[in-house]
Amino acid sequence: MTPVTSTIDELARTATGWPRLDPRDTDRYGVFVRPDPTTCRAQIELHTLLQHQFGLIAGRVFPPHATLLGNIAVTVGEADLLGRLTSVARRHAPFTMYNKGLSQYNEGIAYDVHELPGGAPNQRLVDLAVDIERELAPVRGRTDTDYMTGQTSTEGFRAHLTVAGQDYTLRRDLHDEVWRYAEELAPAVPDSFAVGSVSVFRFHSDHWPSEWWKDMTWHHLRTIPLGEPAL
Repeated sequence: MTPVTSTIDELARTATGWPRLDPRDTDRYGVFVRPDPTTCRAQIELHTLLQHQFGLIAGRVFPPHATLLGNIAVTVGEADLLGRLTSVARRHAPFTMYNKGLSQYNEGIAYDVHELPGGAPNQRLVDLAVDIERELAPVRGRTDTDYMTGQTSTEGFRAHLTVAGQDYTLRRDLHDEVWRYAEELAPAVPDSFAVGSVSVFRFHSDHWPSEWWKDMTWHHLRTIPLGEPAL
């Protein structure tokens, strides 16, 4: 199978201003929103069905989540990283995210959770993602051969809950079949859920520039509460 090459990889290779890391530094970090338990279960059920029917695993190797800032390398220790994220979390009150249902997203399949019911971006969600990215910008690192989001939250960020991921993008011959299968079997989920915290994970792979889903492992570092609701 041909290794994954995408605009994500190109952004990682050409990014400027980030310190280069030793290519052997294979730990990455993600800052996530965890959906409600019913939606978590729906994601896991669909991941399991797609694995057993089509062999797709890139969605399954993650915990259920919507990414705020994903798969970044950092140049500081985890205590510093968590301290920075705790400072951000205190600046943001809990809010609500809305689930528009299953959609075909960026050559994948996902639940779309980016917008308000009227169709406008969920600004409190976007503001949280932008603040996290801004806070971590001084401590981000890169290698010349890496898998990194290259995310600019105000431009490329769209919150979603992945059902079929990057291995699905390689199987264009299956796209229509997998979409129909997932759409028919998708469990019912709430149309909204409360967000009261962010979750921080460490990821490891020896194959970030390629098929990382074949050996990626993860470790939950901390769940950080958001600040108190505004009066």
